[in-house]
Amino acid sequence: MIIEQSKQIISEINRAFIGKNEVIEKVLMTIYAGGHVLLEDCPGVGKTTLAVAFSRVLGLSTRRIQFTPDTLPSDITGFTMWNRKTGEFEYREGAANCQLLLADEINRTSPKTQSALLEVMEERTITVDGETHALPAPFICIATQNPFGFAGTQALPESQLDRFMVSLSIGYPSIEDQMKIISAQRYANPLDELHPVTTAQNVIEVQKFLSSVKVMDDMLRYAIELCEKTRIHPLIELGISPRANMERVYDVCQDYAHEFSPKSGNLLLTGGTGLGKTFLSASIARVVSASGHSVVYDTAGHIFARFEAQKFGRDDGENADTAVSRALGCDLLILDDLGTELMTSFVHSAMYQIVNTRLITGKKTVISTNLSPDELGRRYGAPVLSRLQGEYQMLLFFGEDIRRQKRK
Repeated sequence: MIIEQSKQIISEINRAFIGKNEVIEKVLMTIYAGGHVLLEDCPGVGKTTLAVAFSRVLGLSTRRIQFTPDTLPSDITGFTMWNRKTGEFEYREGAANCQLLLADEINRTSPKTQSALLEVMEERTITVDGETHALPAPFICIATQNPFGFAGTQALPESQLDRFMVSLSIGYPSIEDQMKIISAQRYANPLDELHPVTTAQNVIEVQKFLSSVKVMDDMLRYAIELCEKTRIHPLIELGISPRANMERVYDVCQDYAHEFSPKSGNLLLTGGTGLGKTFLSASIARVVSASGHSVVYDTAGHIFARFEAQKFGRDDGENADTAVSRALGCDLLILDDLGTELMTSFVHSAMYQIVNTRLITGKKTVISTNLSPDELGRRYGAPVLSRLQGEYQMLLFFGEDIRRQKRK
């Protein structure tokens, strides 16, 4: 279905944007991945045409803003206005209140106006006068810019560039393609003849499906090591940031919490300390619990202590039988800080019991840990590692400790 739909989208866009299939495919892949696109090239090569074509073919609500030196931040975010009849301030939407924002010649405006897009692109929200407004889903920004150095342009700051998943250059068309372009535009504008071949809901469904695809640990590690190389290479001034990875992690966790059901999968959140694993785990617990499902959220050390108390008949004020029964039978068990507990042969066996029992009964589990898959295998054994790798979606956290950043 996705392949056939993608072919239809590319074919329809080709009617107006001729001879650059690889560029169309990359833009479409970025949209499917939930990212934003920056098109940088000389004037007249079709940047705006490509952006407009996507807006019409995808069937998304679209707004276009032409950036100039006097464009204001409120042109993007909107503003509040006093209504004399009602005696209240009313919010008036800006250009960003849409599903596909075409930001044309983004580097011709001031840094202050450019910064208005930071929250829009990152959080997909707009805050005006202390009130936050959510943008419609899916939200995609396709921006165009002329090369830095052209008249009236100024460089985008790194924080702005980091919001774009890809930056593409279109290049000049071949002679044959130029002849086709001229012929296509002799009597009409090809953009006027484009028709939607999909809907916003279809785009959302594709994005959710692709975010659920399991990635093998070896592939994930290779991708991260590749990113890491960009940060230490002497010829690269500024390497890839953890932002894109964390956006994907956040989206997966958000979808998991809001769409939780008996058919949901299991999650393994792994990475260094202070990167937000516990925060996201607690957020998942709150959302799933509020939807009426039974949730047990606890540290691994405390859960294992309850299993040990049941095994050896110890009771320190908390009914161990009830605690163990809830941990094994709840709809969602969130095991936080796995690996911080004192390791014993009993913990080894309890971990296998929890993982294996919940898989057999179809109950869902979220585990957060600072340990790598290899370390999990050495600590809890190959049977546990095999089940984690085969039945859990691994989300890898990396970057700088958030707690340390707050102290700076």
